[in-house]
Amino acid sequence: MSNLFYNLPISDLEEIKHNLSDISQEFSGEDVLILGGAGALGTAVKVFLLYLNKYVLLEPMRIVSVDNYIGRPKPLQIDDSNLLNIEHDLILPLDEKVFGYRFSFMFNMSGNAAPTSGYGRFPIETMDVSYLGVKNLLRLAMQHNAKIINMSSSEVVGLVPLNELS
Repeated sequence: MSNLFYNLPISDLEEIKHNLSDISQEFSGEDVLILGGAGALGTAVKVFLLYLNKYVLLEPMRIVSVDNYIGRPKPLQIDDSNLLNIEHDLILPLDEKVFGYRFSFMFNMSGNAAPTSGYGRFPIETMDVSYLGVKNLLRLAMQHNAKIINMSSSEVVGLVPLNELS
């Protein structure tokens, strides 16, 4: 038996599952949107949610992963009946591409954090998704009455000086 689930260590997934055991069933049977789903953070969240589907949830969630793949090749897609991958630029409304879904949770990890292939080459597009993309996300979240989980890297949101950390 492999120690990996879609290239992530099962021990890591088990630890996250344990730490979220109180709330994991909240995802059961729900529709979940992942923005920036092909990036490092988005891929990790997507794999963890698929892990919950397979091993934890009473009813699988439907997962929609959105990415524009700017500055990188389109990665190999995970083939799962509860996962839909959509190529889309978040500065444009997403409504038509997700018609028929009723999202309860939205994970936002959009924002190109790679200095050489991302924001270094596409600074305007990176800023646009930070403003227009988030504006579109908030509008969609209000329409769906969804909870938003926002994550990013220091390259996108900036570093906090060490003396300000508590």
